Amino acid sequence: MNYEHRICNYRRGRVVLLIALIGLIIVWTPSTALYAFPPFAQPGQLPAIDAATQQAIIDKITAALNKAYVFADQAASIDSLLHANLTAGAYRELTDPALFTRKLMEDMQTVCTDRHLGTAAFHPSAVKADNPQDSVRLAEREEESLRKSNYGFKKVEILPGNIGYLKFNQFAVVNKAGETAIGAMNFLGNVDALIIDLRENGGGSPCMIRLLSGYFFRESEHLVSWYHRDTDETIQSHSQDYVPGKRLID
Repeated sequence: MNYEHRICNYRRGRVVLLIALIGLIIVWTPSTALYAFPPFAQPGQLPAIDAATQQAIIDKITAALNKAYVFADQAASIDSLLHANLTAGAYRELTDPALFTRKLMEDMQTVCTDRHLGTAAFHPSAVKADNPQDSVRLAEREEESLRKSNYGFKKVEILPGNIGYLKFNQFAVVNKAGETAIGAMNFLGNVDALIIDLRENGGGSPCMIRLLSGYFFRESEHLVSWYHRDTDETIQSHSQDYVPGKRLID
């Protein structure tokens, strides 16, 4: 079988290896959201796969990890583990792609407890990469879901003692959620202290992190450096130097 695969940017900044023939996907994304996104198949939804297909999938996944995963030693360990398990017959009974990829994810996590790294089965009927209309419909569904969730912002209030409280459950992209985020921060602009509740926040877009963190610094501050192993380059991320409204410097 010939497997078409590619690494691409997906939903702003997440890295994806897409194996198009049978629809297997490896995706760097928060594990809390891994199976919730519509294209991911559930058990029983895809045709069974054979040992040769399992071998091809593992080969593609480990090749991608060895090329791009930031921790080269852990990528090599995952490579050894998955191929050893395959040889030992550990995956022989897992002919359902959804169950097979979930087991791969579990095994990978025994080597590297990285909640941004995982595998899942991709349902080709959810969206076709070569059909722009399907991609548009998927984007529209996601936008509507984001809007109905208020872009993750769940609660903003002033507690006794002029203490602000902000609860938001995801860092949505600024071009969609910026107005909501700015509105929340402006509402809190006169508090003497602030509680930010991230207990149910699964992560998300760096651009929202840049915007929100800008409210807490006098000027742009270095937040994090992103290292891309496959190109050997480091990209720095800074808090936004301009924010609409008052800053909560103290």
